[in-house]
Amino acid sequence: MINVSKDDYKPRVILLTCLGDSKYEEVTYSYKENTARDKFATIAILKLLNNQSQPFPGQIYVFTTKEAFKSQFDDFEQRLKALPNSSSFTYENITITSQQNEEEIHNNFHIFVENLKDNDIIYADITNSFRSIPVILLSAIERARATKNIQVRGIFYGTFKKNNFQNEQMIDLLPFQQFNEWSYQIRQFLKTGYYNNENKNLQVNAIETLLTSFSKAIYFPSRIFAMENALKIKELLELEKEGTTSHLLNAIPDFLPILQHKLNFQNFSNIGSSKNYIYNIALIVELCFSFQLNQSAITFCHENLRAILLEQNDDIDYGHWYAIQKSEKAYNIIQKKIKNALENNPPEQFDKKQYKVLTTIRNKANHASTIISNSITSEDIDFFKELNKKIIVSYTPEETNNYTVKNDIDDSFRFDSNSFKTPEAKELLKKYCDNFKNYTLLDQIALQRQFSFAPEKIGFDPKKITRFKEYKKIKEYIANPSHY
Repeated sequence: MINVSKDDYKPRVILLTCLGDSKYEEVTYSYKENTARDKFATIAILKLLNNQSQPFPGQIYVFTTKEAFKSQFDDFEQRLKALPNSSSFTYENITITSQQNEEEIHNNFHIFVENLKDNDIIYADITNSFRSIPVILLSAIERARATKNIQVRGIFYGTFKKNNFQNEQMIDLLPFQQFNEWSYQIRQFLKTGYYNNENKNLQVNAIETLLTSFSKAIYFPSRIFAMENALKIKELLELEKEGTTSHLLNAIPDFLPILQHKLNFQNFSNIGSSKNYIYNIALIVELCFSFQLNQSAITFCHENLRAILLEQNDDIDYGHWYAIQKSEKAYNIIQKKIKNALENNPPEQFDKKQYKVLTTIRNKANHASTIISNSITSEDIDFFKELNKKIIVSYTPEETNNYTVKNDIDDSFRFDSNSFKTPEAKELLKKYCDNFKNYTLLDQIALQRQFSFAPEKIGFDPKKITRFKEYKKIKEYIANPSHY
């Protein structure tokens, strides 16, 4: 039997550095509140890290050309050994080329990558050596982040001014990694609609948080959450236009016009009505098609057809209470209403026969059939695209640009079994129920969450309750509170 210790699973902590063959001078470097002096920036970094709470490197890889090894390594090695904590780390010299041609550049890149292992924790010193070598080293680190799940804790560069060796800065260029990550995420989002800012090592801003939530809502289709995050993105972009939130959107200002105009987030309507609910979902369908998320687009669009049937043939606002019911009773009610609407009053965008075809396509898109003939075709996708265009034209709100957001919702108030019977709760419930359709969609969504309570004292079962039943219970409570 092979004995495996816990240490075998610990990630290595590595410091990567390159040495050139120039003549180096003694320099005093400052980093945070500490200083260190040495002719080699790497030695200074080790002294500075020893005073920090960060993991200290257990292994040092020193990359040198043959020329740099001859002129620098002996002195460098003696200084390493003279460090007080030299017994806590090992070091190794690795020979690289001076990158005189493309083949040597590729060779160095692969040497850098090959010396990194899965889950390594990396520090890099790019102060010294021929200028193009640190660039290749950083590229190799980015490759290893993608393929070996390494973590980068610091990218250090020691500043240097001629004839000034006393007060130089040791700068951590870790934001360089953030810029690469943001660029990658933006490129990925524009192509696929996928955005994920959950890297714990990165500073996250407000727009990234919303894009991550919006991305999840379209990859795992959720009408309410997709629309909610789209509206919040629009709201944030409008605040940025007024110049009040630039600190929340730093580092990616060039991305904002793309969100506004190319992806049309500014077109979402925050007016609280079922027609604008339908319009917003149609915009989400359009975005899903542009991201090649055909399955999500068809799913959203088919649910929007149901919303249209209910909106045109019933006084129930599909975008509010009925929209997200999962109980069998609510589902059966909706199905009956849809059937009656198709028989007696079909909308102008589609008829009963077309709805049946669209439903078949939707089912094909959402079931992993083993029969090729059951897969959706480009004609199926075009059919939904054209229908969605008609929906957008039919439901585009005239007052989109003239609407003033109403926001008198008390976000701090949450209904529970203790506060439900208080005078304040009763007053708020009555106001919300009476004015529900006058609120913006964001406010209506917030209210749905506030009404997702389950006070046992009025007969609610938290595990079985649906929002439609909650709404009825609330209305009953307001009409006759003494009954409870």
